[in-house]
Amino acid sequence: MFRRMVRAALFNAGVYRELRDDPTATLQAFGVISLGSAALILALILGQVRSQGFGAYALVFTSVFSAGIVGWVIVSLLSHLVGARLLRREVTLPSMLRTIGFSNAPAVAYIFLAVSAEADLLQLINAGILMWILLAMSVALRQTLSIPFAGALWMAIPGILIMVVIRGIFAGTLLSGLYVG
Repeated sequence: MFRRMVRAALFNAGVYRELRDDPTATLQAFGVISLGSAALILALILGQVRSQGFGAYALVFTSVFSAGIVGWVIVSLLSHLVGARLLRREVTLPSMLRTIGFSNAPAVAYIFLAVSAEADLLQLINAGILMWILLAMSVALRQTLSIPFAGALWMAIPGILIMVVIRGIFAGTLLSGLYVG
């Protein structure tokens, strides 16, 4: 799984063709999404502790984890619908789940948010990771749907926006569940 994650994060087109055709990789894709969510959760925990101290608070772990899973499923489902219905490609939902899941391998880099203290740097790291995921998702869509890169990029942009919105909704839940004493 980790070798595939690295290849996916490095925009290796061959790994996305492999994943498209490997039905055993769906659980691995879930693992990739889980690792990215765990990196973001760790960054949030360490950032909260660094800025607020160890006050009494309840961390809503499931909010961030659920946001990653929900975003992954929605973007995969929408990509499948566009690919199968509009573009008339022979594509299955599980193949979209696998390739979109692995395109999120760069999310593991969210761990770097935990070590950064500068607010401007946090935003820059977040933007960089989102752009990295956008490009990886474009390669994934290109390989899975056999479409030109430009078309895949235009499909990936709403996918990233959906993931960011879902993360924002769930982050609001996380922050409202946080109590710093």
